[in-house]
Amino acid sequence: MRPTFTLSAVFIATLLATTWLLIAKPILPRPATMTDEELSLADISAFRLTIDPLPKSMTTAGVRDPRYAALMTRLLADADFEIEEEDHLPEVVSRVVVAESDDHPGTLAIFHVLALRQHVHLDRWERSLHVPTATISDIALTSPRKANAALEHLVRQNVRVLKKIVQKASGSGT
Repeated sequence: MRPTFTLSAVFIATLLATTWLLIAKPILPRPATMTDEELSLADISAFRLTIDPLPKSMTTAGVRDPRYAALMTRLLADADFEIEEEDHLPEVVSRVVVAESDDHPGTLAIFHVLALRQHVHLDRWERSLHVPTATISDIALTSPRKANAALEHLVRQNVRVLKKIVQKASGSGT
């Protein structure tokens, strides 16, 4: 009687566990996987920084290149990134693109992009290239009067995302 009870208990436990997994699996969080783009940022602690000049619509709105450059440099330093001029380092290119529409006068669509360019080897050509491997961007709609604050918010957000992805790709979590 005992072996039959044990066999029945094992069968019922297995059946319950299988049923629970089949029902719960769709609601259980999936393990985080990283894209190749994100993985390309692993272990980056220093890079060269290129800051493209601001578009005319931003300077007309009162945003100045030196202030923007100082903001980028300070936020990257605060995020524990070192800015160096070594050619072998990855390069972060900071670019602002602005769109205006005649349908919505007085509104600026400000698009801030951080493009991380690195030296990579392209197997099919047996050649090393300097190409963008990751891009982080955000957009804001604002008035020219608030363009400075909007750009500062976008830059802060993109640097925060850059730091988070580098940490995740490097295996250090948050």
